[in-house]
Amino acid sequence: MLFGLCFSQVEKDLYGKWMGVDQGEKGFVTFYPDGFISFNFGSDNIDGKNFIIPEGDFKGKVGQIKYKVDFSKKPFKITLITYFKNGDELISGEFNKGLIEFTKKDEILFYMDTEQKNPAKIDPLSPDTMLFKKESDL
Repeated sequence: MLFGLCFSQVEKDLYGKWMGVDQGEKGFVTFYPDGFISFNFGSDNIDGKNFIIPEGDFKGKVGQIKYKVDFSKKPFKITLITYFKNGDELISGEFNKGLIEFTKKDEILFYMDTEQKNPAKIDPLSPDTMLFKKESDL
């Protein structure tokens, strides 16, 4: 088998900083080994380890975003989960779901299921799909 055409991914292959372009603007998503995720697009910077909730009932509270990926079937399913404290209570909930597919060793298609369609495969032409190239490992 040719390595360029056939390779398998494991969770550690996802760890790192990935660069993509959305509507002509460069942005980054970072997958950390401890399950946190961060997003940086233009003026939107969400540090998954420590961010301020910008709107809604919990506006102003400090939150965190973690990810879980199911690597058992391709494309891989990803779930984003938010966590924050409301007094002494830790509140968590699914923030969004999506799909990830490695197109090359250091390149992924990342689809965020913003309309909750739960597709079985990634449409590369969807406005909710971005191509990311790995900038650095963690």
